[in-house]
Amino acid sequence: MAEPTISAIIRNDLSSPVRLALEAGLFSKDTTFFDYGGGQGGDVKAIANLGYASTGCDVYPYPGSLPSADIVNLGYVINFIECPEQRQGILREAWQITREILIVTAPILITDAGDNKIPYEPGFTSNLNYSPKYYEQEELKTYIEQVLNVEAIAVSLGIYFIFRYQTAAENFLFSCFISKTPAPKLHYNLPELLAPLIAFVTQHGRLPVEGELPSETEIIKEFGSIAQAFEVILQATNQGYWDAIAQKRRSDILIYLAYRGTDISSPVAPEINKDIQALFGSYQQACEAANELSANLTEPNIIANYCQKTQLGKLLPTALYIHVSAISELDSLLRLYEANASRNFGRIDGATLIKISIDQPRISYLFYPEFDIDPHPALQASIWIDTKSGIYCHRNYSSSDNPPVLHRKETFVTPDYPNYQEFARLTREEEAWGLLDRTRDIGTKRGWQKCLKERGVEIEDHRVVARSRSGTIHQSPIPKIERHRAAIVRKSISRPLRLALEANLFTKDTTFFDYGCGHGGDVARMTEQGYISAGWDPYYFPDNPHNSADIVNLGYIINVIECKDERREALLKAWELSKKVLIVASLVLIDHRETGQVAYGDGIITKRNTFQKYYEQEELKTYIDQVLNVDAVPVALGIYFVFRDESQAQAYRASRFRSRTKMPKVHTQIKRFEDYQELLAPLMEFVTERGRLPVKGEISEEAQITEEFGNIKRAFKGILQATDQQEWDAIALQRRQDLLVYIALTQFDSRPKFSELAPVVQHDIKALCSSYTQACEAAEDMLFSLRDYNIITQCCAESLIGSQRYNGFYIHVSDLSSLHPLLRLYEGCASRAIGRLDEATLIKFHTDRPKISYLFYPDFDINPHPVLHTSMQINLGNLRVTYRDYDTSDDPPILHRKETVVTPDYHNYDKLVKLTRYEEEWGLLDDERAISTLKGWQRCLQEHCAELYGYNLRWRKDADPYRIKLLKSARAARKKREKQSQAAVGEIKNNADVIMINDELCSEEAAAKSSLEVAEGENI
Repeated sequence: MAEPTISAIIRNDLSSPVRLALEAGLFSKDTTFFDYGGGQGGDVKAIANLGYASTGCDVYPYPGSLPSADIVNLGYVINFIECPEQRQGILREAWQITREILIVTAPILITDAGDNKIPYEPGFTSNLNYSPKYYEQEELKTYIEQVLNVEAIAVSLGIYFIFRYQTAAENFLFSCFISKTPAPKLHYNLPELLAPLIAFVTQHGRLPVEGELPSETEIIKEFGSIAQAFEVILQATNQGYWDAIAQKRRSDILIYLAYRGTDISSPVAPEINKDIQALFGSYQQACEAANELSANLTEPNIIANYCQKTQLGKLLPTALYIHVSAISELDSLLRLYEANASRNFGRIDGATLIKISIDQPRISYLFYPEFDIDPHPALQASIWIDTKSGIYCHRNYSSSDNPPVLHRKETFVTPDYPNYQEFARLTREEEAWGLLDRTRDIGTKRGWQKCLKERGVEIEDHRVVARSRSGTIHQSPIPKIERHRAAIVRKSISRPLRLALEANLFTKDTTFFDYGCGHGGDVARMTEQGYISAGWDPYYFPDNPHNSADIVNLGYIINVIECKDERREALLKAWELSKKVLIVASLVLIDHRETGQVAYGDGIITKRNTFQKYYEQEELKTYIDQVLNVDAVPVALGIYFVFRDESQAQAYRASRFRSRTKMPKVHTQIKRFEDYQELLAPLMEFVTERGRLPVKGEISEEAQITEEFGNIKRAFKGILQATDQQEWDAIALQRRQDLLVYIALTQFDSRPKFSELAPVVQHDIKALCSSYTQACEAAEDMLFSLRDYNIITQCCAESLIGSQRYNGFYIHVSDLSSLHPLLRLYEGCASRAIGRLDEATLIKFHTDRPKISYLFYPDFDINPHPVLHTSMQINLGNLRVTYRDYDTSDDPPILHRKETVVTPDYHNYDKLVKLTRYEEEWGLLDDERAISTLKGWQRCLQEHCAELYGYNLRWRKDADPYRIKLLKSARAARKKREKQSQAAVGEIKNNADVIMINDELCSEEAAAKSSLEVAEGENI
């Protein structure tokens, strides 16, 4: 029998085993590579092209002595050798020439859907005549370990790495559990010398110890120490980012230890131990935490519970689906569960999604090779593993003419996934077309194609495209767009115009023109208010002239023009007519938009056949800025002001952050002041408004005041004699803080030059901040301090107004200006780009994540327990807006303890405090989760035989008398306990030797301060 020639697979680029070694970082700068059985040299050439010394052979026995190499690849070789002795000889010879790592690969037998055994290797399956020898997965591992007397590490199905050194094996296994983390965002550029330190801390979650960082000497020479160098990095980054990195690394270590086993007598590699010591204190403490994590896996329904509460992936009734790139973002327990399931297989190479079953102990790996490029990729194959028995099975869909297809791809990945926005946009368009309504019918290729055909559309480049019956692109005829039907008959002034009025853009002689006025409602109402107003509309008032005016309104016009050129022309024409301010409003896309519209081209056609072009909020600003060459100012969602005069724009921006102040009271009756109080009133009003004395020409009564007092300063001294100096100082401080908040937020845009500011703002800065330079420096310090998220949490906790809860801080929108400047600046970071939900009642500062929410309670002022109507949440990380509407819900969230979110000057404040005390006495507020929604609150009232009567409680007339008797008895007992607790607290306070209050009393006091129930569907 002739000596066999080692067959090989012709590969495109790199084979799976070598690619996995590269991806694992096993190739370093000087690594040498030998491909034992390299076929036509595919891996050898590819590795050589990457700059590594690379050779290979393809015959056995090899003519001459084999060269040794750091990494040797024995890829798909031993399965072709019929003779067992020769097979063992090749394996031993390959190991003999291996200096560091031997890669052994062979097709393995796997059970298919019909319970047949078929050969499998990453990428494809084949028939059993493919090669003379096949192994089961664990059989291959056992064979390698018996022949070589080593430990083989499963890397993927049929792929094993054998390490010459145990430490290297340990480090590789640990690397398999390291979460990927992006580089930190820098507020400003740092010296290149710090780049290795940033990379090290990002990788390890800790500072390097002596000798770990190659550039250590240079860094210490420049900055004094590694710790001091990292302080410089902290100033340019976000503390919260580094805290998250450390937490991720702790989770990674726990999963690794739980997976590996926590035998204290079997220490880990030195490099890993350094991480453990820094992040856990000791190896023993880390092992204890890992054991606890492993123990949690045995709890009943634990996997189902964690799947159901995760915010990642796509949750269906029987399983959680998640992209492989997002698996490291899951909770540690789910990550460990997946790792244990694939323990004998390593990474399932080529899998796209992981399916964690809720109703059975099973994990599946789904292969969608076209996931990134196909809008609705077809399932090519799947491998499932029974997590209890270890049985695994493969199913091939590649030959099916009706495979399952995927929808809503963005739900499987995280928002930082490269194509996330593209996926999400496609889903929005498909929802608008109603393509995703019949979920049962569109799960397979045929069902999906039938749905597209019925709707007359196709999907191209992740966009919905309308098609004609002939199948060509539906360009002509374009459906008749009845723009006039988009005109709304309003009974009150429109939102954009109302916001302009509230911003005091209209003065006594302001002229107004409504470009695209529809039925003319705004024109009529502005005329009624005394402003010279006119309007034009192509359908209702086509013969009216185009008048120039101080303020021009282009309200919800560009979104109903289907032609892009016409849309641009309308915007330019409206700007041409504007003397001072152009108001631009358009519908914008936000998450959870209302239903009833379908996509058409780059816009949307409503059910009324009205074209609607939806913009993203930032997209709308970019469009306005580019067409008009301006810097549009966001006012609210979809509403922008465009100022002709930049100084007026800056004055408006500054005014948005001016807090409310009260004029100091006159507390001393001085005859001279009484005589001139009316004359001095305008001066007092000015100083109250600006926090400084006016310069020449800023108040109209200047001449009379100067004539009487000699100058403005002397006049104000007279005011000080009758008022409190400290109150005026407080106003000046508040105005200075207002300025700093405004200046800090200009950092996000193009900060204006001092000369570009409105004169009144220039005078404010000179008087309150000494100079513009000093003001900018102070503002930047404020902005950079926000990098530490703990500061926001601390400011919320220490605030004397508002309501602090476990997951957020709540404040009435009218009291926003009374908050700490850093909280106002933090909120400004959201509203500067998005605007606010202009009907907002409460603002929520999330204390567990960088988010701001605006909550709308329409009946807040008249209902002691208002229900939530809508919420708008802004993610400060990516400025993504999430909108939620509870208007149609039969069980919306409801607000309790209303007095905690307002200030004592709120009307009916005392009544609210009294009502809450009654509700506490009646026990209505004991179970906060149960009463977090309207139905829960109604149920609670019914159970307690109570009903609200204005701001009071009373017994229900139809209540069972015996039930009332029991409840009264319970109330009496409750009051008695409270009196005893209060007496105990008083006694403790009177005892000077007691320095700590009883824990139970503390918890009772804390519970008595509980407030908000629910906002945005969250239990608070």
